Amino acid sequence: MILYHGTNLTFGKAIMENGFLDRVGSHKSNWSKDIQSKEGFVYLTNAYAFYYAVACSKGSKGAIIQVNVDAKDLYPDEDFIMQINKLSKEETALINLEDYKHTAMLSLNNLGTVCIKPDRITVTGYREFDINDIIRYSDPSITLMNYRILGGYYKKLTTTWFETGKFIQ
Repeated sequence: MILYHGTNLTFGKAIMENGFLDRVGSHKSNWSKDIQSKEGFVYLTNAYAFYYAVACSKGSKGAIIQVNVDAKDLYPDEDFIMQINKLSKEETALINLEDYKHTAMLSLNNLGTVCIKPDRITVTGYREFDINDIIRYSDPSITLMNYRILGGYYKKLTTTWFETGKFIQ
């Protein structure tokens, strides 16, 4: 299955040179200490790669990496578990993703995000983009309701841009 990883230009180039590493393996994190990704995992999306790239970019460029993964290797994004169970940030931090592995496709189909262990990813493409070009097309909130209403638009936006370099309207 084809999914995407959005990141900043520096991390995107490092991934293309060295492969995917989790935040511990890379000794870097895209997020603040209050919002940490799970150790041992890389996050993927079918819809929100631009959002994640813009959120972690410090300059004017972002990067989207297209990957091929096997669905059996996926885990749910803990944000999905948090939202469906109405958990606090503190409770979410304690989630063991192995306990929820069976919900990976629910996470992808209802939130548009999943995670995977880095050694299970095959990179199939890489593109850079100017952040100013995407702002008018993509400014989502990553919620169950947003994905239900606009997930199809964001998926089409990502796949069309990756294939053609053009943004849909």
